[in-house]
Amino acid sequence: THAERELAIMSKVHPPEHPDVAGAIANIAGFDAALGNHAGALVGFTKAFAIVKGKDDLHAAVYEGNIADELLDLGRAEESLTTMRNV
Repeated sequence: THAERELAIMSKVHPPEHPDVAGAIANIAGFDAALGNHAGALVGFTKAFAIVKGKDDLHAAVYEGNIADELLDLGRAEESLTTMRNV
């Protein structure tokens, strides 16, 4: 997919901890979520969040919100609520 090509390119030109790599990972996670693969989306958004946490507050908040959404879709409402309280 386009998002997977984007990740491959970003991974070649940036170190793994670069925010652009996080963005590419989050794009793939977004596709996973849209396809109903909420477990896969949760993994992707969690990886993206880990990369930007403490470096980019805006994207960290967005990814953390995405994590909460995926937890909710997976029936993990309490964890979702706890995550949203952190955003």
